[in-house]
Amino acid sequence: MKEGIYTDLSNNAYHEGEGLSSSELKPALVSTKLYNYYQKNKKKSSEAMDEGTLFHTCVLEPEKFTKSYLLKPEISKRSKEGKEAHRMHEEECYTTGCISATSEVIDTVNGMANAVNLHPEIGAILLSKGKSEVSCYAKDPETGILLKARADWLFEVDGETYIFDLKKARHADILGFKRAVQDYHYDLSAFHYIYVFGLAGIDVKGFFWGACESTEPYSCALYQADETRMQVGESKFRLAMKRIVDLKNQKRQRDINNGKPLFVPAADWEVEKWCNNPEILTN
Repeated sequence: MKEGIYTDLSNNAYHEGEGLSSSELKPALVSTKLYNYYQKNKKKSSEAMDEGTLFHTCVLEPEKFTKSYLLKPEISKRSKEGKEAHRMHEEECYTTGCISATSEVIDTVNGMANAVNLHPEIGAILLSKGKSEVSCYAKDPETGILLKARADWLFEVDGETYIFDLKKARHADILGFKRAVQDYHYDLSAFHYIYVFGLAGIDVKGFFWGACESTEPYSCALYQADETRMQVGESKFRLAMKRIVDLKNQKRQRDINNGKPLFVPAADWEVEKWCNNPEILTN
């Protein structure tokens, strides 16, 4: 994929294409082993992920929503007719690329979308001058790694550019969403998006999250990533990138070494401080 901004790239093309996204960076925060695993074994879609995708489509690309899913047959799979109906449904979903969804899920998605559009601040952002699902590709100048980011809503206010990220949340209140930011590393994503778009020549001035609960009454809230949160996100980004680069360097060195494992002197081992505390080890 060439570096630049793409406004007409499909969701599947973006996710299946080359480039390192913020979601792919996050496993490296845990370990390079986990990063390697997800590079070789892409996450499979789940009902929760499908609901999130439908929610995004309903809010950000409403003209595509009704064509993005097929309703599951309500007939039981126990009968011969039911088995055939479900088989044909699954085949049609595979052929068309549509998401299989129940009527209950569609009702939930419509309820969430309605709540988001009626929220004073979030609704105003979505009505501002902007473009949904904007993909960006740029090479990191320090590592040469191709990075990618896909902004839910890239918009302008008074000549300044911002990014809005729509989130399906368990809890939209400030304490609940703060935990989600920490647990799912939304701060890393916020920095990653602004960084990648910046490399492509777009100066993004701020990053917003719009959180909507997936249960009635579909409470919503708008949050902005402040300077401290962006600094935390940058630290996570730099750490993940360093681990990935180190991993690539180790692989190259193993190739040079004919596949033999590398010996790392004990003096170079990274040992957590508590390991050197005899009081902790004996308690």
